[in-house]
Amino acid sequence: MPNEATKRSSAPPGTQPAVNSEPASPENVELRRVREREALQRRLLDGVAGVALVLLDRTGHILAWNAGARELCGYSEAEAMGEHYSLLFASADRMDGRPEQALGRASRDGKFEEEISFTRKGGESVGLRTSLTSLRESDALVGYALHAVKVNAPKP
Repeated sequence: MPNEATKRSSAPPGTQPAVNSEPASPENVELRRVREREALQRRLLDGVAGVALVLLDRTGHILAWNAGARELCGYSEAEAMGEHYSLLFASADRMDGRPEQALGRASRDGKFEEEISFTRKGGESVGLRTSLTSLRESDALVGYALHAVKVNAPKP
């Protein structure tokens, strides 16, 4: 059982005792900055209403899914993460290889834009205008950025 001496703080009355009086290391400061920047980027991505912003890996699998993607497509982030982005295409387009063709053209040309017919999770068919941009680092393909907005009627 603690005695009175161990219960009392050595800090002056009305103040909190210092938890760590050591200055923050440069690594900790940088880590905090990275986390703050990531949180701001997430708020930016989720703050864009009516616009799906999706980050894909080199093979087209979903790495990031914003609130606009959830709104337009009907899939939660948890449902979409790790899935191939071909889930955005109608089944006939998937059978024709259209998702892979789009990745190939974006990889070759840097960007590929088209309108697709998409069946939302609930079964509703919608048209999406998509823009698929290749992301490169030192000329090596590292992934894709997908931007999609709803359109009234998709092109055939």
